[in-house]
Amino acid sequence: MLHAEVDIIDKRPEIVIFGTGAYGVVKVDEEVIEELRSRGIEVICEPTAKAVEIYNKLLKEGKNVVLAAHLTC
Repeated sequence: MLHAEVDIIDKRPEIVIFGTGAYGVVKVDEEVIEELRSRGIEVICEPTAKAVEIYNKLLKEGKNVVLAAHLTC
């Protein structure tokens, strides 16, 4: 498991959102998704602009949510 994954899990989020770049090119490793889901964490993967929208909406709803976003492609 990568160090960043441990940091995300340490936050104990309900939801982790991955922003996959402007065009959705970045692929989130299936192993990462399965690890998060096995811990009861919902995972959402969307192009970054959509991921930010979802993050802001869920944050306003009071959800414990983490956003990991790729910005360049």
